[in-house]
Amino acid sequence: MQIPHGNLGRLSRRLSLGVALYGVWLGAAALQSGCGDDAAESTTGKRVTLHTRLELAEIAQAPFTNGFDWQIQLKEVELSVGELRYFEGAAIGVLPGAGFERYASAVPAPPPTQANLLQRWLQIPTAQAHPGHYVAGDELGEMLTPSSADLLATPVTLADAQGVTGHYRSGWFSFGAPPTGPAASALNGSVAHVVATVSQNDVSFDVELFASKDDVLDTNGAPTVEGCPFDDGGGSGEALISGDGTRVLTVDPSHWVDQLELTRVTPPTDDRAVEITASDQTLAPLHNAFARGLRQAVAYTFSFIPN
Repeated sequence: MQIPHGNLGRLSRRLSLGVALYGVWLGAAALQSGCGDDAAESTTGKRVTLHTRLELAEIAQAPFTNGFDWQIQLKEVELSVGELRYFEGAAIGVLPGAGFERYASAVPAPPPTQANLLQRWLQIPTAQAHPGHYVAGDELGEMLTPSSADLLATPVTLADAQGVTGHYRSGWFSFGAPPTGPAASALNGSVAHVVATVSQNDVSFDVELFASKDDVLDTNGAPTVEGCPFDDGGGSGEALISGDGTRVLTVDPSHWVDQLELTRVTPPTDDRAVEITASDQTLAPLHNAFARGLRQAVAYTFSFIPN
């Protein structure tokens, strides 16, 4: 295929100017990175230490109603926590009325840099967030020490995270498998355990649910929930971290049990909890709904408290 001479000339001039601008940008970046005596400075920001605190969402601290009008009172909730990672990319949201279908949430895009301005000028394609498409962007921090907790006894302190300053917009929550830490015994090899009293009309009984690592694997085969939201309290969908502080992970188990349609459960004749398992043909859909709920990004919200 031949390129018209006029178009070839314009393309050549655009590429030449682009190369020149890129050279200027590289020089400026090198000069900027060479300035300052602080060993903690890097091209991505200043290093920070982020303490980690685990909390139970306020809605789950009292009886709540799930998506099938069952009132639920949590009696036991244990969770195995693995790695936590923090990213610049916008979080995943759940579109109201769309069940468990995920969409990239409408939060502000990262501010432009010399690199992406040049990329736009040269008309170089870049990955965009489309419905169902999560783009994590740069990793800004990580907490790598697994543990476990009784969520009804929170807040509890987890290990510190190391990171850099910047705009934090999404996080990855990983289930620790096998469980370790204070709640490992109650988890009994699972990654999540719930006992709850469920009520509707004049019917009331207890249910017990466990989830294994296999129940929470993502499409890459990892027990990870990507695209978890950040909340600064103002609805911006991000946290600007400019120094040390505390990263708070708020877990909301109401999302875990939101899609439990419990009319298929035969209420027991005594006070024992009904164990909902995948091996029971009648109750397997409830177990699967619990597993889907555990994989919802909105069940794990991050926030930041500066020192």
